[in-house]
Amino acid sequence: MNKKDLKNGCVVETRNGTKSIKIDNTLVNFYILNDKIFCGWLKFDDYNEDLTYKSVDEEEKEWDIMKVNNNVTNEKVHCFYAIYNVFNTQKDTWTWIREDKPKSILTPKEYKYLKAVIAPVKDRVNFIQKVECHLTQKQFIYIDLNDCGMDLYYFDLNTQFVNMNLEEEYTLEDLGLE
Repeated sequence: MNKKDLKNGCVVETRNGTKSIKIDNTLVNFYILNDKIFCGWLKFDDYNEDLTYKSVDEEEKEWDIMKVNNNVTNEKVHCFYAIYNVFNTQKDTWTWIREDKPKSILTPKEYKYLKAVIAPVKDRVNFIQKVECHLTQKQFIYIDLNDCGMDLYYFDLNTQFVNMNLEEEYTLEDLGLE
């Protein structure tokens, strides 16, 4: 779904769970606090065409639009009906839900390197893990095979394979190497 596809009166839900109504160039949201209804808003111009929030700050990804209920019979929706829709949009009434791609653990360079290293022994790999050597204050990649193990080169702490957790046993599938 793209930005241009959103109709006036549609209900959207952001990554942080806030539901809003699109009214012209504004996303108006409502929330209840101490039995009172309050109102907030976001500018629709602050969104990219793919409905992600324009920001360089990673924390503001919470405002990415994740769900849309574009079932609007009349774009000149009566405001009370629109507010009712915000509070009563159920999980089965969303007309679009963002499919987030899982973040890749390996960078393209790391992927290419590991793929080449394991190619001759791929069918024998049990797991791959990042290990820290406390004596040298360095890290390395350990590949556990059926009958032995392989240590790869040493690198400075947290300079390579940064998305891999220390000592976690990753399968080839986890790393996209299957």
